Amino acid sequence: SDNQANLYGLYQTNSTFNNTVNNVISVNSEGTLVYGSYLTGTSNINFYNNTVLNNSTNVATTVAAYVNGGSVGNNSVRNNIFAHLGGGRAYYVANLGNLYSDYNTLYSTGPVLVQSSATVTYANLTAWMNTAYWDLNSISIRPALIGPADPRPKLDEPDVWAIHGRGTQIVGNDYYFNNSPRPTT
Repeated sequence: SDNQANLYGLYQTNSTFNNTVNNVISVNSEGTLVYGSYLTGTSNINFYNNTVLNNSTNVATTVAAYVNGGSVGNNSVRNNIFAHLGGGRAYYVANLGNLYSDYNTLYSTGPVLVQSSATVTYANLTAWMNTAYWDLNSISIRPALIGPADPRPKLDEPDVWAIHGRGTQIVGNDYYFNNSPRPTT
């Protein structure tokens, strides 16, 4: 990457009663802080059916998806792909008590899959599930995508099954990012 900037693909702060759905985000920079999505101070938000990729190589301070719920909480994070292909963390969750997270695909090429504070990390999905009790129906597998520049499903890839039909249906979210119909029951 020739990009040296700090970068946020999607930045939300102090949002309430927000639906962030059906987005495709891919970031790549050699900057110090690089986040695919960054949600902080949020309450009563729904973060559904998003694909968030981070391909940055600065593993210490880059995250595919960062979520820090506000004091009210009630944040729901479901049916997402959070993947870090440059060795950083797939998912950083601060304020565990204000979150419902499940049916996600989490993946990192590095040694840390999930982080929940400055010093608490989880190397794999089982450790995260057994400690936080979130993402009990999630999986950890490299998502079969065309690539960081084109993060659509690669339909001829044998492992594409992992990102097709794995989530839970959500009433009202009846289309994909490309306006194709999505089942809700």
